[in-house]
Amino acid sequence: MKNLALIFCLLASSFVACSNNIPAKNVPSIVVNAFKADFPAADKVEWEKRKGNYEAEFKLDSVEHHAKFTADGRKLMQKKEITEGALPVVINSLLKSQFSNYLTDGIEQVIKDGITYYQVELETKGKPDKKIVFSADGKENSALPYWD
Repeated sequence: MKNLALIFCLLASSFVACSNNIPAKNVPSIVVNAFKADFPAADKVEWEKRKGNYEAEFKLDSVEHHAKFTADGRKLMQKKEITEGALPVVINSLLKSQFSNYLTDGIEQVIKDGITYYQVELETKGKPDKKIVFSADGKENSALPYWD
């Protein structure tokens, strides 16, 4: 029984050690100030550092959002969860016609350089999940990687 408890503790600590989460006090003030200027009503903010950039995960009006900033406070992109009904009609039609055997597992609106994209995760039994980024006109955009 002691061995099982020890194994559990080791596994739990290894998961925590792999996390990219950082305390807000370790985020440069220029990044925090830029974030607060863009999202003054943000709630439950958590920070991560990835590849030299800072990513905030937060809630706005009970909706999950993310925003990515450079170390000098420039916002690179942002995303928020949306419903299928909030997708442009052309994307909804495309999903129904070309991916009718898939269920939507996640839909997000992404804004990068002032341009709005939509990323959709699709799943179906027996096949790998599909993660697709669409431009607002319904065209698949492989130039913008899916932001997990």
